[in-house]
Amino acid sequence: MGFFVSEDDGRTWRSLSKIGDTGKGNPPALLRLRDGRLACAYGNRDRNQMLARLSGDRGASWGKELVLRDGYRADKFGDADFGYPRLLQRVDGRIVCVYYWSTEAGPEACIAATIWNPWNT
Repeated sequence: MGFFVSEDDGRTWRSLSKIGDTGKGNPPALLRLRDGRLACAYGNRDRNQMLARLSGDRGASWGKELVLRDGYRADKFGDADFGYPRLLQRVDGRIVCVYYWSTEAGPEACIAATIWNPWNT
């Protein structure tokens, strides 16, 4: 999954960097933090993980891949589709990543969340 920029109000785009790999595909979420960094969350459907990366240079490069959650299992219908994350930053600075997920113990797909501190990465 790449990070693209436009310098002419969206008329043309160019690839700036690669953020990560989504495997079989999963739309990412992007958030500009209050300190100016970018946070990107995405699911990798080959590895069954919800992941994130941070950029401190406006998307030119990305830090280490952070595993927000792993162990996804197909839901009770055998659907291996998960993810579609959304990001927000709380008043205390922590990031909330909301997505849908199921586990072997909880085969009903549900809305789940991971809260993480972007300064401990």
